[in-house]
Amino acid sequence: MSSSFLHRVAIVPWLAVTAAGGCSSSSDSTGATGTGAWSLASAMNSGRTGLGVGVIGGIIYAVGGFGNGGYLNSLEAYDPATDVWTEKAPMPTPRAYLGVCDRSGVLVAVGGTNGTPLATTEEYHPSTDTWTTGPAMTTARSSPGAVSSPIGSCYVVGGTGLGGDISAVERLDPGANTWIAMPPMPTPRSATGIVMVHGVMYVIGGQIGASVLGTVLAFDLTHQTWSTKPSLRLARQGLAAATDSVYIYAVGGRTGSSGAESALEIYNVASGRWVDGPSMPSPRSALGAVMLAGNVYAIGGINTSQQGSLATNEVYVPKP
Repeated sequence: MSSSFLHRVAIVPWLAVTAAGGCSSSSDSTGATGTGAWSLASAMNSGRTGLGVGVIGGIIYAVGGFGNGGYLNSLEAYDPATDVWTEKAPMPTPRAYLGVCDRSGVLVAVGGTNGTPLATTEEYHPSTDTWTTGPAMTTARSSPGAVSSPIGSCYVVGGTGLGGDISAVERLDPGANTWIAMPPMPTPRSATGIVMVHGVMYVIGGQIGASVLGTVLAFDLTHQTWSTKPSLRLARQGLAAATDSVYIYAVGGRTGSSGAESALEIYNVASGRWVDGPSMPSPRSALGAVMLAGNVYAIGGINTSQQGSLATNEVYVPKP
């Protein structure tokens, strides 16, 4: 892999800035609120940039990433009830900028990079604390979006291959041993946020080459069609997204070479409108985010060269 590729996916550090938006609270006509509060939870044991995160059985898992000068294969599990991170069995393949999804109670780690884009699929089984090798994707990719469907299928979207950003979409069904090609995105992109809401997959922001995107694409699983949704207020790549199926939360990222963002934007699925939420305390990009028990957890990422890869774990509690 060329150094230019590493530069684009933000393994190199960036200077920190404050988000242009996200400090004010606001609401839309259907009651979507941008008020709420951030708090600090226990940090991970290892700082990670470009990590994968997921939730299974009320436990948050953080795997892989870039830290301590190399690609990581370590896996940590966080229990919000005790505010403690616990080391688990390491992933067989060290890598960063991977995707993670839940395939019917199994944590699936897909793609990423260890110096070149990967098609690797490895599956973690929480009940036995073991990893198994899954089927390789058709398309090797770093910085993909990955998300679970309502029936437990794993969708992998976009990313960056050896030839640049890609639009390819693949699906791995529960119990299957082959990835299925799905209709590609209308435009290629990588380093997006991604969520699933009521059978519709939202692909948020990202980048095409050096261009940072604010556009949002939506894929209807039933009709197998792509459409466009309202754009982010602040275009960014390397952001993370989470949802409670009523609102979508898009947090952090980068607007360009200027540095990491602290912006939080909240999208009302019913009204189709974004509003600004309170800024995340620690500006960062290449982070992970999950929704658990109604709260958004923003985990890891990178901010400044002095900090390097971060172990930060901050929690956003929306106002009822």
